[in-house]
Amino acid sequence: MGTLTSPLNELQHIQALSPADPAPRGRPFAVELPGGERCHVINDLYSDRVRCDHPKTEDGHSLGAALLRMAARLGRERIVVFADQGVSEGLTARDDYSVEAVIPGYYEGARDGFVVGAWLSTARQAPRDAEALIEVDKIIEARGGARPSPLSLDPTRPARLSDAPGIAGLIEQTFDRYPRGMLARSASRAW
Repeated sequence: MGTLTSPLNELQHIQALSPADPAPRGRPFAVELPGGERCHVINDLYSDRVRCDHPKTEDGHSLGAALLRMAARLGRERIVVFADQGVSEGLTARDDYSVEAVIPGYYEGARDGFVVGAWLSTARQAPRDAEALIEVDKIIEARGGARPSPLSLDPTRPARLSDAPGIAGLIEQTFDRYPRGMLARSASRAW
């Protein structure tokens, strides 16, 4: 069975949304799996969940068990994993996890990305904005399950200091519309 290790030494800092909003967003941890693999995990205070993005393992089943134990220990009611198909299949082989979304071609434009979730609380399973979800379902249904066009492989470059104002503007626009998380409730919970 996987074990929860203490916060990652190399990632001791608490993640914050931004310098303008220094409220803690989460704390990184590592989960060690039976084969000795370590997967990075975030105790996400803002969204009251345990999050694991792109785990470096092929053992989704053991990862799923370790994440459930970690979420219970930390008092989190939700788990979200973003991974490739192999890990997704291992997670969903357990009764606790289900695929919530698929992002076609996410990995190098060739392999799909899977959002897999589990709940430790039935209250978290109920959608909070059912009308918005119905509208999204209508859009998806209208597309008939069509896959998006292939990803463009246009050349990119690292951002420069002169790009900062434009990037900050995009982030500001995003958070003007972004729903607020559960920070107030989560901050009082265990790290």
